[in-house]
Amino acid sequence: NQTITVQEGNHTQKTTLTDGKGRYTMALPISLVHPLGKAPIIASTMYNHTMYLSDTVFVNIQKIPTSLTFFTNATHVYVNESFHIFGRLFDYKNRGIHATVSFHIAGYNRSFETDETGNFSAVFNETLPFGVYPMFVAFISENIYTSCESRRLAIHVDTPTSLTLFASPARMSVGETVLCTGQLKSLIDGSPVPQRTIEVMLNKKQVGSG
Repeated sequence: NQTITVQEGNHTQKTTLTDGKGRYTMALPISLVHPLGKAPIIASTMYNHTMYLSDTVFVNIQKIPTSLTFFTNATHVYVNESFHIFGRLFDYKNRGIHATVSFHIAGYNRSFETDETGNFSAVFNETLPFGVYPMFVAFISENIYTSCESRRLAIHVDTPTSLTLFASPARMSVGETVLCTGQLKSLIDGSPVPQRTIEVMLNKKQVGSG
């Protein structure tokens, strides 16, 4: 039943009693505002009017590891069509983190907060032209948590189109050549869609492309 005082630097000081074998156990809480780096821990006791000190033990206070999941409700959208993103920010013990995360796609950066369980959800409704765009979510930490990034996903922005086909001549003999012409247009504004491969099928078999 000897009183033992354990002190961690200048931040935490707690006391406990030894058991019948002179042993003691103590848990020292590390606050969320504790400075990072090495922290000295020392135990002391007063016995027969004499102060006894243990050797100093150093523990390394590190940032808490984090992870960030990222999902979307669609991998293909049309031009001017919005899509949803969602995910969760959490630490290595699967505890949700309430913080600000940022969404990145095609030069757009959008920031929003997670809730108390670390979940986030948002709608992206900016207009992206036809193409494929990588996107991800990032967490930049300036406190006790490590920064992290989600996996990369890709969104395909498609254009609804119409395709015309004209065959000349309409009648031909075996061995003759038929000339196929047409145009691929956007259904959004009627503009032509360039640099697209067109396949020509005859009786469900591809007979040409260009």
